[in-house]
Amino acid sequence: MPIKMLKVSFNISVESLLKAVAAENVGMDIQAYQSAVERIDTVDEAPLMLEDNSAMSLRELVLERLRHTGKPTKLADLRALAENNGHNPKSLSNVIYILCVKKLVNRTGAATYRITKRGMV
Repeated sequence: MPIKMLKVSFNISVESLLKAVAAENVGMDIQAYQSAVERIDTVDEAPLMLEDNSAMSLRELVLERLRHTGKPTKLADLRALAENNGHNPKSLSNVIYILCVKKLVNRTGAATYRITKRGMV
């Protein structure tokens, strides 16, 4: 029975690897990983863009709009709000998802959202 997969772990420079691949006619599947120590050192402590709480962030605009209306709001209205305030309306879905996961907003119907008691604070 032939060997179908073999995993080998070693350190090699990228230049050396590419020279070897270019010299031979081979098919390769390369998966590169960082060690956990390197990954921890390179992570910034900045908050995610979707969790940005600054005054004119998309997240705060959506929450403020939902607080102000107090009733279910259509996604199309929130997209128009995002576009009118200079935000990319395509990123609104991600923001809404994060707000729903954090239970600040809930979905009341098809493409309709309302703020929760937790989101009012």
